[in-house]
Amino acid sequence: MSYPYCVTAPLRAATTKTAARLILQSSSGGLYAGERLAQTITAGPQARVVIECPAATVVHGMKPPTLAKQVLSIAVSRDGQLRYLSRPLIFFPDAALEQRVVLRASADATILYREGFCLHDARGGDRAFRQFRGSTQVLDENGALLALDRTVVEGAQIIAGIPGMGGAFRAFGSIYLIRSVDEAEVLQFKGALMARFAGSPLIYASAGVLRRGCGLLVRVAARDGGALADALEEITDRLANVFLEPD
Repeated sequence: MSYPYCVTAPLRAATTKTAARLILQSSSGGLYAGERLAQTITAGPQARVVIECPAATVVHGMKPPTLAKQVLSIAVSRDGQLRYLSRPLIFFPDAALEQRVVLRASADATILYREGFCLHDARGGDRAFRQFRGSTQVLDENGALLALDRTVVEGAQIIAGIPGMGGAFRAFGSIYLIRSVDEAEVLQFKGALMARFAGSPLIYASAGVLRRGCGLLVRVAARDGGALADALEEITDRLANVFLEPD
C-alpha cells in the first residue's frame, strides 16, 4: 500500500460474525490533473471482507486536455465474498476523470461493488465538470468477459437537464452484485425497489440482470449528492439482506 492510500487494521463490530472490515482512506485531498492511481484487491477462498470508504473523493478542476485516471481491480476466489462500498465522487467544475473497474469472480464467489458521482460548484453556481469516462468489466475466473458497462458523460449535458438524460437529477450511482442470480428473484427485488421510491422527487432507482446471469445491476439517479449517498446506503443494505449471507 502506498501514497495516497491508507488502510486501517481489520475491524470487527459487535454485529459482525465473520467479515473483516477495512477502512480505506486517501490522504491526498482528492484527484488532480495528470494523476494515475490504481488499486488491486484480491480476496482468497472463503474470505469475508468489507471495504468501506468513509469519505467522498473530490475530483478537482483541471485544464484541457489533462485528466486524472484511476483503475480498480477486484478479484475474489472460490466461495469468497467481498463488498467494496465507496462513496460518490464529487466533480468540481472543469474536472475530468477516466475510470476503469475490473470485477473478477470465481465460481460461487460474490462481489458487491458500489460507485457514484455528483456535481458541486463551490461558488454556488451551476458550473459543470468537463467529462467522465468510465468502464466496468465483469470477468469469470478464467478472465473471460461476462459483462461490460461503459459511461461517457459531459457535465454540460447534465446541467442542461435534457429529458431522458437526467432531467433535474444531478447525481448518479450504480451498485453491482456479481454472483449467480435468479431472474425472477431480481425482478421481485426491482419491483420492491421501484415501489420504495415511487413518486419521490429526490430519487429514481431500478435494477436488472446482467448478461449471462452473472449478477444484477442497480441504477440510481438523485437530485444531489446527499440524496444519492443515502439511497445507495439503503439499497446496499436491501441487496445484502435479500441476496447475501449475514456477515
